[in-house]
Amino acid sequence: MNVCARKLIAVALTCSAGLAQAGLINTTTAAYSGSWAPFADTNTATYGQTFKTGADTVLDSFTLYLNNAAGTVDFKAYVYAWNGSKAVGQALYTSDLQHFSGSQITGFSFNTGGLQLSSSQKYVAFLSTSGIAGGEDGSASMPYAGVYGSNAYADGDFVFYNNGDDFKKLTTNAWDLTGGRGDVWFQASFSSALVSAQAAAIPEPATMGLTAAALAAVALVRRRRSEA
Repeated sequence: MNVCARKLIAVALTCSAGLAQAGLINTTTAAYSGSWAPFADTNTATYGQTFKTGADTVLDSFTLYLNNAAGTVDFKAYVYAWNGSKAVGQALYTSDLQHFSGSQITGFSFNTGGLQLSSSQKYVAFLSTSGIAGGEDGSASMPYAGVYGSNAYADGDFVFYNNGDDFKKLTTNAWDLTGGRGDVWFQASFSSALVSAQAAAIPEPATMGLTAAALAAVALVRRRRSEA
């Protein structure tokens, strides 16, 4: 195999493998046994889950779940840094306005566009009805992971706060904590900073082209060996 073919194969395989690497937090594997309630504008406007980053520090997406709505609930999703008792700093991510009026467990997934976080730090992903002008005043529940007290995810907890319509309280006042006794259904997908840089530099069609070129190079080398 000549030098050019080796290099082409190495680049293609590195890109393909790198783009597939990811970290995952998933508490939904713990069976549903109940829900926290009520999540509503007039009573406990903010429900969320804290989490800790590992080696993969780019948050690509996250999912939180609701069920048992009474009326329609309007809310947004957020990601903030977490200091152990409250959200701190500015919003790292804010979603578009969401609506929920169903009874079945429904996941709301949010693509962050590749949110760079810091390694081994705590964050909070949460839903809040607070500060939404003209929002509906319905209520809902948030499924917890497994049996209450089972601590399905050791590096985080379900957290909540009855901040009403005052969003600023989320960064000035201490939230209500479950003290390691509860988590909600939550998923978060991460990639490494290196993988994200590769994805930005090499669009998916280009990566596919490299892989195809590498396979063609392998086929050419094999054909030459057969002819020899």
